[in-house]
Order: sequence, then C-alpha cells, then structure tokens
Amino acid sequence: MSDKALSEILKTSDRIFILRYAAVNSSFTATDVVNATGKSKGFVSRYLHLLLELNYILADGRKYFWIENPETKALKRLLNIRFLSSIIFLPGWAGGIGVYGSFADGTNSAKSDLDVS
Repeated sequence: MSDKALSEILKTSDRIFILRYAAVNSSFTATDVVNATGKSKGFVSRYLHLLLELNYILADGRKYFWIENPETKALKRLLNIRFLSSIIFLPGWAGGIGVYGSFADGTNSAKSDLDVS
C-alpha cells in the first residue's frame, strides 16, 4: 500500500471507526455501518468505495466482505492496538500487556474474545 493510500484510509477518526467496523464484521451493508457509526450514508458509501478500490473489502450486491490477507491483517493489528490503548489503562508499575490469539493475529471478529496477560 502506498503512503498516500494509508493516509487516505486513516485520515480521520470517523474513517478509522468505519474501518474498524469493517475489519471485525465478516459481512455488512452500508446501512449496517451507518446505523453502527451514526455517519451519513453518503460519507459511508464514499469511504466503502475507497476500501473497495484498495482491495480491503469485496462487494456482492449490497453486502460487503472484509478481505483477509497479510496487509489487512497488519492493518487490523494496528487497529486492535489503537482500540486496546483507548480502553485499557495500565497501572504505573506495568510496562505493558500481552495479547494473544485472534487479536494478536489480526484475525479477530466482532464475536472474538480478548486473551491478555
């Protein structure tokens, strides 16, 4: 992926929120994304079209599907780290946490559990 493409997909927190939704749901519609994110249908549709162009998702009729490949797995790991950093606050003595399983592999879904130590 080019730096320009990466910059475009991660340009705003709204885009990142939609990207995370797409990455953890095996199939979804634009309406699903609108309902989950509260963003306008036009904004969501334009962003999904960008993800289609970059081969991050596939479309079949009105359904979209996340594509699993090394690049999307790496991006999903980055999204996972960002998500965990926003919800887990470590005590001062902790240097970090260990994440295992699908979250660490970048293969997690909306139904995945979180394995940490």
